[in-house]
Amino acid sequence: MNRKIIIRTVLVILNVILILLSLASGGAFFSLSPFFRMILGQQISLADRTILLSVRLPRVIGSILAGIGLSTSGVLLKILVNNDLAGPNIIGINSGAGLGVIISLIFFQATDILLAPFAFLGSLVAVVFVLSLSMRIAEGKHGIILVGIAFSTFTQALISVLYTLNSDILSDYLAFSVGNISGVQLKQLIIPGLLILFCFTASVLISRDLDKYTLGDMLASSLGLNVKRFRILIAVLACISSGSVVSYAGLIGFVGLVVPLIAAKLTGSGSGNSIVTSALLSSLFVMLSDLLSRVLFLPGELPTGMIIALIASPVFFVFLLQRRNSNA
Repeated sequence: MNRKIIIRTVLVILNVILILLSLASGGAFFSLSPFFRMILGQQISLADRTILLSVRLPRVIGSILAGIGLSTSGVLLKILVNNDLAGPNIIGINSGAGLGVIISLIFFQATDILLAPFAFLGSLVAVVFVLSLSMRIAEGKHGIILVGIAFSTFTQALISVLYTLNSDILSDYLAFSVGNISGVQLKQLIIPGLLILFCFTASVLISRDLDKYTLGDMLASSLGLNVKRFRILIAVLACISSGSVVSYAGLIGFVGLVVPLIAAKLTGSGSGNSIVTSALLSSLFVMLSDLLSRVLFLPGELPTGMIIALIASPVFFVFLLQRRNSNA
C-alpha cells in the first residue's frame, strides 16, 4: 500500500480516537453512552445534553476547524513566499487581527460576540494593504515578505501603545492574544467553519496550479498561469482561512508554521498532498493540546494556545537545527 495512504489512514484513526477521548474527558470523566444514544436519536438527560452540546462538542469541533484552518493557511503562505519558515504572521494576518480587536475594545467596548468580526476584518484589511503596497514598491514574493514584516512590526508597536494608554482592556486583549478554544459555542462556529472548509476545499482543487506556482514566476507563466492574479488568490484564501480561526479562537500560533513542516517530512512534497496531510495532523495536534489544557491542571486549565506553544516551539527549534546541519 502507498505510504501516503497508510499515514493518512493512521491520522484519520487517531483523530477519531481523540475525538471520543476529548468528548469523554474534562473536569470530570464523562461516559460516551449518552453521546451515542443522542446520535441514534434516543432521549438523554438534560445534564448530559448540556455537557455534550454546550461544552465538549463545541471544543472538539472548534479544535478540528482550527487545525484545518491554520494548517491550510500555513501551507498556502509557505507556497506564496517560497519559504518554509512562513506563517500567518508573515503578511500581517495575526497583527491585523490583533489591531482589529484592540480597536473594537477601545472604541466600541466590544463584547466577545463582536470581537470575532473585528478580528476577521482586521486580518482582511492587513492582507489587502500588504498585497497592494507590495505590488507598488516591489514585484514578486520578496516584496510581500518585506512589506508584511514592516506592517507587522508597525502594527505590533501600535497595539502596544494602545493597550498601554488603555490599561483597562489589557486583560481582554491578552486573553485573545494567547488563543483559546474554551468557551466557544456551536453557533459561533457556523460561519467560520463554512469559510474554513471552503478555503480547504478550494486549496485542494487548485493544488495543480499551486505546484506550477512553486516552479517560479517565469516557468509558471509559460505553463499558462496568471501569476499575479494567482498570488492574490493564494493570499486571500490564506487570510480567510486563518482569519476565520482567529475570529473565535484568538491568536493561536505555531500550528500553521510547524505542522506543515512535519507533514512534508511524513509524506513528501506536492501541494495537494501537503494540504490534506497537514489538515489531518493539525486537527489532531490542536485537539490533543486542548485536551491537555483541560486535564493536566485540574481543577483549573490553561489556554489552548499556551499548550500549543509549549509543545510546538521546541519542535520548531529542532527543525531549525536540522535545517542548519543539512545546509552545513
